[in-house]
Amino acid sequence: MEKLKAVLAKIAEKTNNIAALQYIQKALAMMLPVTLVGSLFSLLTGLPFTPWTNFINSTGLVNAFNLVYNSTYGYMSLILSFCMAYQYAVSNKQRKNALACGIMSVCCFLISCGDNAASYIGTMGMLGAFIVGGLVGWIFKKLIEANITIKLPEGVPPMVSQSFVALLPSLTVCLVFMVINFALSFTSFGTLQDIIYAVVRVPLTAVGANAFGEFVLVVYCTMLWFFGIHGGMIMMPIIMVIFMEKTMGNLAAYTAGQPLPNMFVGTVLLGEGFAVNLAILFASHRKELKEIAKIGIVPYLFNISEPTNFGVPIIMNPNFFIPYLLTPIIGWVLTHGAQLIGFLGYNNGTSVAWTLPTTVQAFFYYGWQGAVVNLLVTFVTFLLYIPFVKMNDAALDKADAEAAKE
Repeated sequence: MEKLKAVLAKIAEKTNNIAALQYIQKALAMMLPVTLVGSLFSLLTGLPFTPWTNFINSTGLVNAFNLVYNSTYGYMSLILSFCMAYQYAVSNKQRKNALACGIMSVCCFLISCGDNAASYIGTMGMLGAFIVGGLVGWIFKKLIEANITIKLPEGVPPMVSQSFVALLPSLTVCLVFMVINFALSFTSFGTLQDIIYAVVRVPLTAVGANAFGEFVLVVYCTMLWFFGIHGGMIMMPIIMVIFMEKTMGNLAAYTAGQPLPNMFVGTVLLGEGFAVNLAILFASHRKELKEIAKIGIVPYLFNISEPTNFGVPIIMNPNFFIPYLLTPIIGWVLTHGAQLIGFLGYNNGTSVAWTLPTTVQAFFYYGWQGAVVNLLVTFVTFLLYIPFVKMNDAALDKADAEAAKE
């Protein structure tokens, strides 16, 4: 076990040293206020409590809550493109140009969306935001280091002078993305963001409504989340198309009081997501992580994961890749294992509010047995995360020690 931990620690250390991942983690941390505010109002809107729902609907508060949510999560990728380019510049000793770099990244992100910006400025375009922000930061850095800038006389105020330093790099990045999108307009894709989205969806076209297809879709959805892509938004339409017939077959049988015919309906019991928060509170010695875990545990109870995923962060953090990927696999194995031994029935195909805790959802889908299995998945996930929480602590401690020496 110790040897395995040592090997994993070495792998994580090497991946942690990858500059691109460091920029991404810093960008996600920079976005934490946006994700926390958006998550709060998402929670207020979606609380599965009928008197509260009736109250906010009758008073019009639901529209006010949705306005805040849409003004944060609705522009998530746009904001992320700024943060990514800004952190790239700061990390590469270009702090004076970081603001201009971030602003131009927003412009380039919009260029990369073409006429379809409304589809990608929210959570759908997060992978594209990472790519655009990184590329804009890299171009800025290269041009400024090569002195391909406009320099004004010394008597010009610094604010004006600095704006002209960023002028040629700004013009260059806009031209680069303009040319890319112009070239893509002659293809079936249309825009850079359309290509990125298509590449993400390609592997899903070959799966079917069976055990293999369900396994692939569940794991793939989790991988998308890890790499900063809204897995649910991309996957749910595909899962519905592939498994709708199976789900509706179970619902019809359930309504008629007949045995449910289909084991594989595209969903499994994944446990309570706040298992990672519990693992951090139990095993971490880092005060800042414990505080984030405390803040994130209540939203996670209602399936709002962003405060934890962006705050720790879990997303794009190589220290947590293995447990994050194994969690849906554990859920898949335990769900169908419980079904094979006869303890758990099949999903009855009913629909419930996504903001309900997953154990409550499991009860509605499978009965009390589903709630038991879901809690078992939660406990196993909690145990799984503990060694990786400690490994993440060690990586942060080492980074702090190295920063103190500089």
